[in-house]
Amino acid sequence: MKKLDVMYATNSNYLNITLASILSLIENSNLEKINLHIATENLSIKEHDRIREFLEYFPNVEVAIYPIDNMHLEQYNIPGWHDTQAANARLFFQDILGNKLDNIDQLLYLDADTIVVDDITGLEKYQKGVYAARDASLPGYYQKYGLDRYFNSGVLYIDTKVWKHQKCQDKIKKFVKENSKIKLIYPDQDIFNMAINKDIHNLSIKYNLSPMIYDADKNFTTKYCKRRGMDVEDALASKENPSILHSTGLLGIKPWMDNNVNIYNEPFRKYLKRIDPIYELEELKSLKGFLAQNKEAFEMILHMKEYIPDYLEDRAKQLTLRYNNTKTK
Repeated sequence: MKKLDVMYATNSNYLNITLASILSLIENSNLEKINLHIATENLSIKEHDRIREFLEYFPNVEVAIYPIDNMHLEQYNIPGWHDTQAANARLFFQDILGNKLDNIDQLLYLDADTIVVDDITGLEKYQKGVYAARDASLPGYYQKYGLDRYFNSGVLYIDTKVWKHQKCQDKIKKFVKENSKIKLIYPDQDIFNMAINKDIHNLSIKYNLSPMIYDADKNFTTKYCKRRGMDVEDALASKENPSILHSTGLLGIKPWMDNNVNIYNEPFRKYLKRIDPIYELEELKSLKGFLAQNKEAFEMILHMKEYIPDYLEDRAKQLTLRYNNTKTK
């Protein structure tokens, strides 16, 4: 693999984080040519110019920017994620890219909270399908949707011809239209799984490695993965040789927040500082702020979650999301 089309979706709040992820992709992916596709929500002309000016320093990178404001994604009545529709853009990338998709064979979608740390050219072995890594949700969460498996939508590797042939976007639109009253905790990810679950194939965890697996011994990793139906051998191999780190979970305490508990702080922040040397970490308060500064309490609660029965998964996720959405004033 010498070149690859890669898509991101971002808004003003996540622009620095997105650019940090892009910088890690450019420096570590081992790709000779990168065609970037960036879906943007409510970005100013100045912010669009900043993206282009930043990428001018990299002659092997071409960028196309797609403002999604006029697409009115709210028409699909999908709840926003942290008050934005940007995360839902991945579900409609076919409409967003339009005719450009005709010249794209394989598309890699990356969440802004990913950091590429090693060669990703091994993705070329994943052909003729829609690929995603298994999510860490417990069976009690996704079985209520009638699913026997559940994937993380933060890293997607898609054969665009297969996507179109299997009418994946049509299936997503049909599902959204017919199931508007379903309660969603992770809107885009839940829809992705419920609408096209049978069309999704397994992607190695090395391309979507969570901190819970990365920062765990063999015994914990084995127990953690078995409980979730994840491939234990793949997880153990991936943590020794990861390609993409994804800052999921950890009670919503992210590397760009003021904390000393996230194992991914260092690899994320070194790119954030290069994007913006005076970048200020987000201040956290209340319980989330306390946990962010008290590693023992943080780890105690994190590991207590492993003993929560599957049927209480929904409640645990709702409580976590409540803390994640707490805004400092």
